[in-house]
Amino acid sequence: MMTRQRAARKDASKDLPSPRKGKTALRREVSPPLARTSLPTVVYALLVGVVFFLAWRVYFAKIQSIPNRATSRIQSLRGDSEASIEARIRDLAEQLGVHPKELALAIKPLISRAKATVINNVENGQSDTLVDVIAESPQPERRIRRLDRMVEEGKPESLVSHFLYSKKALAHGQALCAHASGLSATSANTLVDVLALDAKTKWLLDGILDQLALATAVAKSLSSQRTKLLEEARAGSLSQGWDALRAERNQSLDAILESLGSQPVPPGLHQISSGSSLFGSQHSLSEPVQKHPEGETTANGPHDSKAKWKTLRDFVDEKGIEEALERMDEDRNVLDDVLASTAMHPAALNKQVADIRNSLPSVVVPPRPLNQLLLDQEDTASEMASRLENLTAIMTKCHALSGTKSSVNLFLRDTNELPTIIAELEASVRAIEQTNEQIASYRDASQVSFETLHDSVAQLEALESTMDAMLELNCGMQRDATTIHETLEGHHQSLQELEETYHSYQLAYDHLIIEMDRRSRYRQTVQALIDGWSAQLNSLRDEEMAARERFIAGHGGFLPDDLCPYVPDLPTKWVIECDGVDGTAKKNLGFREGELSTE
Repeated sequence: MMTRQRAARKDASKDLPSPRKGKTALRREVSPPLARTSLPTVVYALLVGVVFFLAWRVYFAKIQSIPNRATSRIQSLRGDSEASIEARIRDLAEQLGVHPKELALAIKPLISRAKATVINNVENGQSDTLVDVIAESPQPERRIRRLDRMVEEGKPESLVSHFLYSKKALAHGQALCAHASGLSATSANTLVDVLALDAKTKWLLDGILDQLALATAVAKSLSSQRTKLLEEARAGSLSQGWDALRAERNQSLDAILESLGSQPVPPGLHQISSGSSLFGSQHSLSEPVQKHPEGETTANGPHDSKAKWKTLRDFVDEKGIEEALERMDEDRNVLDDVLASTAMHPAALNKQVADIRNSLPSVVVPPRPLNQLLLDQEDTASEMASRLENLTAIMTKCHALSGTKSSVNLFLRDTNELPTIIAELEASVRAIEQTNEQIASYRDASQVSFETLHDSVAQLEALESTMDAMLELNCGMQRDATTIHETLEGHHQSLQELEETYHSYQLAYDHLIIEMDRRSRYRQTVQALIDGWSAQLNSLRDEEMAARERFIAGHGGFLPDDLCPYVPDLPTKWVIECDGVDGTAKKNLGFREGELSTE
């Protein structure tokens, strides 16, 4: 191999420029690294390295096997530190029920930036362990030697105990931070659930309140419709109440009946004909008609007292009036019953609405605004991260001890602050736990309110069924009330027409009396003419008879019997007769002289 190298150098020298004349050329051969190192030298060096490595491993195993030596508890070496912390992280993750990488992600916000870089490497797969977060030391062997030297100088108990306490404090702080991180994540998830539950609760509550407002409006509408029907039922054509209108009709009918009862009717006016009265007389058909020949036909004689005469009221069908009023009262009572059937609907509907409104849960208010709770929790988490960085810094100082008294005193002073830091971390964890409990309590209260709203929704559905039934009954009531209202209007119209008929009846009777008086005067005039004509005829007949007697006495004896045998006959007696019976004749009505004119 060396021969080939020399040959190659000779071939390369041919390409070099020629040396300067007059000067000795400086010749230096260039060779690659380890070109002059022999193979035995390399093998020897490797053997020495293996021996040193095995000696170091034996020494380290010896240190690990001695429990009373302070250096047996030193775990600042990268490999052991990584294995121990990785085991702790895995144990803690197993206790928490999460994946170790998730726990590393939870610890990430609570450590320094350098540690976060290592965790990022773990997340990206650039490191095989999960605990590069804590154990970092560029020169573990030098640290071990310094610690061994400090132990040999007589400082093992204080330094090692503080170192172990610092390590425990760091582990405890990491556990607290991991627990706080889990609580923060739980709080965030719970808060998301709370916000969703609040949104659903608000939406459901607004819907229920809207439906209750509609139900209240329906109750008001039912009440107003019923009031309108009552006003229509109690109002007449002149805007008077039904009762007042009925009382007015009764008073008018009573007045006209009293007026009819004060007018007597001569017996001759109702005993001539046996036909029934147009007004349905209850008496004219029940009493016998007495006829007196050739004289006067009266019920109780021509000279009976007028107190026994019938009146115009006797010819009125009062029973029909009473039946009409009874039918009107019955319809009026039916109308009251129909209106009363829905009288309690508005009140019942308002009561149901009030019950549902009172059953609605009160608005759940968190002890503090939710965003403020999150901000406080984030601030607490930031403070915990800062304190965890302090713990990590103390451990870093421990790893970097130089062995001087000042560095040891500084480390001891830092470890004296560990109880305060741990207490602050525990207080922060309690604060986060309290925040988590507050959010969970608020969530539970919101869940109870939401479930209560479901009960209110069921009550609202029952209210809807009740409203449907009430509206249907109200529509039927309106139809029935309208029908009865029209019937009552018909009754009042009939009473009004009956009153007008009785007024016309009374007026007709007055005109009947006037007509009978006129006919009496007509009869008297005709009778006077007939009497005069009868007297004249009788006088002429008497004169005729006297003339005939004088003729017979003076010349009758000289005339033969067979000559004009009818000469001795008396003159014809003329009698004036009517072609029928005058129904208004005085002799047929039972009036005395001057009585009809008085009536």
